[in-house]
Amino acid sequence: MAGRPAKPAHYQDATKDRNYNTRQIESMKKQEAALRGNTDNVMKVPNHLSDLGKHYYSSIVEEMKQSEVLGNLDIPLISLTAETLAIIRNCEERINDDGLFYTVTDRNGDIVQKPHPAVNVRDKNLTQVKSLLTQLGMTPSSRASLAADNVKQEKESQDPLLKVLRSNK
Repeated sequence: MAGRPAKPAHYQDATKDRNYNTRQIESMKKQEAALRGNTDNVMKVPNHLSDLGKHYYSSIVEEMKQSEVLGNLDIPLISLTAETLAIIRNCEERINDDGLFYTVTDRNGDIVQKPHPAVNVRDKNLTQVKSLLTQLGMTPSSRASLAADNVKQEKESQDPLLKVLRSNK
């Protein structure tokens, strides 16, 4: 069973979290900022998005602005998320208009009910986005996890015993 995704340092509180002290949290914040990269373009809505995708992109960026975890590296992720949300919305509208099922005649001439094709399109888009986010590690929690690993490495590099052990290799 996998553990919970790491929380970004911005959300950590040394008084409530036994895993990190204040100095470690500050170090994590620095690591996350370095991993985030530049932020000069993340607020600009890409032109290639659909109208609804542009709306979702703006909403996502606006809502996440205060978290200070987004950077230019996240533009493809945000764009993909925005377009996927637009596709899902369009599928839901289509399903609402046409119904969840439609009637077709099979090869034998029997009338059968089949799920609306938009259900499959919607579900594939959700699965695809989840897979890409996991594979690419382009989420704030992934960067938080990387920052936590970097803090651990930094702490280990300062450990006198580990220094001695490494120097004997």
